[in-house]
Amino acid sequence: CVERGARPGDRLLLTKPLGSGIVTTAIKRDLASDEEIAEVTEMMATLNRAAGEVFATRHGDVHALTDVTGFGLLGHLYEMVSASAVSARIRADDVPILDSARRHVAADVVPGGSRANLESIQPHLQSSTEDAIDLSTLLLLADAQTSGGLLAAVTAEATESVKQELLAAGVATVAEIGEVVAAEPDASIVSIT
Repeated sequence: CVERGARPGDRLLLTKPLGSGIVTTAIKRDLASDEEIAEVTEMMATLNRAAGEVFATRHGDVHALTDVTGFGLLGHLYEMVSASAVSARIRADDVPILDSARRHVAADVVPGGSRANLESIQPHLQSSTEDAIDLSTLLLLADAQTSGGLLAAVTAEATESVKQELLAAGVATVAEIGEVVAAEPDASIVSIT
């Protein structure tokens, strides 16, 4: 039997910041500055090709890979861990998020798709902190992305070298946001702030 998918001990790497759905909603509502429009446009126009090529050449060290698009980070991570029969812990503070998205979510500028994503994934979330994770953070983690980055489950031993290869290939954002853990009931995602 060949083991497939993400495995306990794998580290989770993300290659673009979150928030494009929120910022594009701000653009549609004429609430975004020219600088915010330029920043999100540049991010969305950046292809995942360089990151994808690094992950492809390191396929033995990359146990699972997905893009982060319409279901947001939490939705795509849940699909990954469910298909792999494992769970994941993410550190919300380590997830890269556009500053403009933080500002707009605080003003309740959130697309309906992101709210639906959060509602759908919430039964599968647990907080491992004493305080519940705030709604704004959850909405950012569930934000439906346009041209989002890649999310990879990489062996712990190879994580640093893969991160260095991504940076050398010109990938602007390389964030280690958590790890894969043994299956918990209902393949819960445990967020740590």
